[in-house]
Amino acid sequence: MRLLTHVAQRIVNEVSQVIVEEVIAINSDGTIIASSDKSRVGQYHEGGVEVIQSKEKRMITLDDVERLKGVKVGLNLPISFQQQIIDVIGITGSQPDTVRYGELIQKMTELIIQESYAAEQLDAKLRGIETYVSEWLHSEVLTRSSLNVVKF
Repeated sequence: MRLLTHVAQRIVNEVSQVIVEEVIAINSDGTIIASSDKSRVGQYHEGGVEVIQSKEKRMITLDDVERLKGVKVGLNLPISFQQQIIDVIGITGSQPDTVRYGELIQKMTELIIQESYAAEQLDAKLRGIETYVSEWLHSEVLTRSSLNVVKF
């Protein structure tokens, strides 16, 4: 499972309305898939790759900015789904403010992913039931077993 680009951008847009810091979403390949700074979308983010590998949040310092590709000072947080790290959310800024906002954004993103997954599962189940009923109703051959499926 991955954070879909349009969902990631929606999260970034919503968060950007509340805070002034820059927000990004990074996929498991290290590519920025959503950003409050549109020019960063598609760029490689080495800090995000380190978070995916370590499975732990990571503060990006001024020293890191000089040695890691595509990073800015801030916090990168892993986004998990079903005990697996699937993406990274990044927020620029100084440590006290960044940590406070970042962990809230992390949890919000994980909840949105869980909600999207549950909705997908329900839709798939409903489509399966709909297909079964449609095939049953439009069947040209009725067998005794197909009549026993629904009891009146």
